[in-house]
Amino acid sequence: MTLPAISELNTTDGASPKVTDWKLNIDLGTLTIIFSEATAFSQINYRAVTLQNSQTSSVSYTLTGGEINPASDTGSKTVVIDLVAADLNALKKHTNLATGHTNSFLTVSPAFIKDTGGNAVIPIRNGNALELNSVNYTSDSSPPVISQWALNFNTNQVLIQFNEIVDVSSINIGELTIQNAPSGSTFISLQSSSVAGTNSTIVKIDLSQSDLNRLNQHLPDNIINNELYLTAKTNFINDLSMAAVESIENGQALKISGINSNSGTNSFTDRATTILSKYSQLQLNGESVFNNGGFYDAYIVKNGIPQPAGGADVTTGNNAWMESDIITSRIGSGIKHRYV
Repeated sequence: MTLPAISELNTTDGASPKVTDWKLNIDLGTLTIIFSEATAFSQINYRAVTLQNSQTSSVSYTLTGGEINPASDTGSKTVVIDLVAADLNALKKHTNLATGHTNSFLTVSPAFIKDTGGNAVIPIRNGNALELNSVNYTSDSSPPVISQWALNFNTNQVLIQFNEIVDVSSINIGELTIQNAPSGSTFISLQSSSVAGTNSTIVKIDLSQSDLNRLNQHLPDNIINNELYLTAKTNFINDLSMAAVESIENGQALKISGINSNSGTNSFTDRATTILSKYSQLQLNGESVFNNGGFYDAYIVKNGIPQPAGGADVTTGNNAWMESDIITSRIGSGIKHRYV
């Protein structure tokens, strides 16, 4: 009888891979998992991974996605996962999960990953979650960064987007400045505006009427031409790890991403001549403001100064709108308007 060659023998591994250790780097946004043998990470199921605050969890978070980090070599026992921004920010938002090694535990289901022989990973279940070794935890030490910002005259808000969740309770409104150019010569530092909402990657600042009026008075051309710039000091706001925001200094001010105004459905800001030339009639809450091209009744602010109700001719006399005038609806009072 002829025996089969060794190469013809079935050498498929019948043992399932096991998670032996893991690492969590909140600063880099990576999750590293070490196995007992090489795995086929091209078939990874991120949703089979859960982080929790103890062996038997009271707080947990299951991943929604990820990407294999280039540090993961094919056939390696180590898989490095780049966490998606949504998962990383969700973890940062928790105050009693993944803030250190003592509240960082890992569970995985058999659907998570297989070895190169097709064997599913041995599950780690709630009740016996794998604790993170103290040397394997790296906290968030990077400063939050402002990525873009916008101004919405319909809601009377400044919207600022960050690369991570920030702590709105740490905000210092006075350290935020809106100016006319990257190296500005006209500056409006917010004074009495307030933050709206909770901790998030997007901070909403409700503009006070005083701050809004100063913007309209000192930066009218910039508002109309979408040429506003933002600077922020390091003590403007912190992230949830108390790292101060990366400053944006005068000379490198960040240009506005957009201005939402003159939409035809809410409040408006524009040059007097633009309003008069484009619209034969303007209505606010159904009341005629422009009739025959020249009269207003209410809800009008000129150069930051509320105008009296009752109607006035805006084309002649002392009430005439000049080319340099900035006209707005009285934003913040729930006024709606439409152009006819």
